[in-house]
Amino acid sequence: MEKIYQVALLLSAGIMAVGTVLCQAVPSWLIGLFATSQETLAAGTIALRIISAGFLVSSVSVISSGALEGLGKGGPSLMISLLRYVFVMIPASFVLSRMFGAVGV
Repeated sequence: MEKIYQVALLLSAGIMAVGTVLCQAVPSWLIGLFATSQETLAAGTIALRIISAGFLVSSVSVISSGALEGLGKGGPSLMISLLRYVFVMIPASFVLSRMFGAVGV
């Protein structure tokens, strides 16, 4: 089980690293696949760069929670998710929104 967890974590981190690089390097091209409005492209480019900064951290959380659920340990899985949202995401969003406005969220 430990080997499977390590492989899944490595693969997920690799995929998310590639996604992060793409989102940082060519965000307007990626957004352009779904929208043509210049306003949407501008807002989407900023949003995609910000969102992609958290891809790697999110992959660890998702793989860890999934592994725990697969082992029948729903309680610890729930705790990882709660800790991530309640103690990291919400406070960080609050503080960053005060510092940078909507872009900080």
